[in-house]
Amino acid sequence: MEGGWRQLLAQGARRGLFSNEAGLGTVPNVAAAADVPHPISQGLVQSLSVFIDTIVLCTATALIIMMSSAFASEGQSVAGVAMTQMAVAEHVGPVGEALVSIALVLFATTTIAYNSFLGENSIAYFDRLGRHAVTVFRLCILVMIAWASVQDLGTVFGFADLTMALLALTNLLALWALYPIAMHLLKDYEQQLAAGKSPQFHCDSLPQESIDATSWPVRYKP
Repeated sequence: MEGGWRQLLAQGARRGLFSNEAGLGTVPNVAAAADVPHPISQGLVQSLSVFIDTIVLCTATALIIMMSSAFASEGQSVAGVAMTQMAVAEHVGPVGEALVSIALVLFATTTIAYNSFLGENSIAYFDRLGRHAVTVFRLCILVMIAWASVQDLGTVFGFADLTMALLALTNLLALWALYPIAMHLLKDYEQQLAAGKSPQFHCDSLPQESIDATSWPVRYKP
């Protein structure tokens, strides 16, 4: 029983990380384009998005499944999205299966496009890789899509868990290096709030980083 609980917690952690990608370093690509008065402001928004994704949406999906007969059925080997489809169909009718399928296709398509865009931008940053690197990257994506389409769900999730673990290790190194800066920004944000001000970031608050003033112009009035 003890081993079962450990396996349950490990599976929950893997799927939770897969659902929100917290700590993997993928979302900062989008957050960096936000127009906010202080970096901590956007950091709080990103934290809220993780809460909404994991606690609200995932919990709602779990409750939909647990309140259906699909979860309580004995001797029925149903897992993954198939169980979700059965549960939604039981609650809203036969149209539920189609709705889940459509949502899944849209989610998969937008996820592939989004991650491909991030990958291409990352490759383009390194000029020494040459212009053919993006083409090779796109071909690799097509190969991975074709490979995943003929694999079972366990194999796909296992491969995803491995690659995400490698990504997390890489990002943890970056977080370790950026920790002093993050804490300095958080302290600056809290001090401005305590003084009754609307927090604003100024490049001169981090003189040791030699930040280009044009990269963070002052657009907000105190």
